[in-house]
Amino acid sequence: MKENKVLEDGVQEKIITPNKEYLTLESIKRSEARTLAMMRFIDNMNKVYKMDCKHLGEEAVRRYEMLLHFYINDVRKTYAEIAKLHNVHERTAQRYFKLSLHFAFS
Repeated sequence: MKENKVLEDGVQEKIITPNKEYLTLESIKRSEARTLAMMRFIDNMNKVYKMDCKHLGEEAVRRYEMLLHFYINDVRKTYAEIAKLHNVHERTAQRYFKLSLHFAFS
């Protein structure tokens, strides 16, 4: 596609620019592919973390479930709701949550 560009001295210069619609579409396709790859990676790491927690015991599984409630599940819960769900004090839920983040990302 050709466009005219007016220079500072008033002279018009013809420049060739790529089709902006095509570039936008290609950009969206690349972005979508990266997003899907990221989502697959996160899903896989979530499965690995879940398996690790199962091997570590009941407390680790509880921390994993708290992470799900706080970040992953469609209906996210507050610390108070999570604490009530697991029959622990809200401060315990916060502590478990911090521990789960430490284990998940170490």
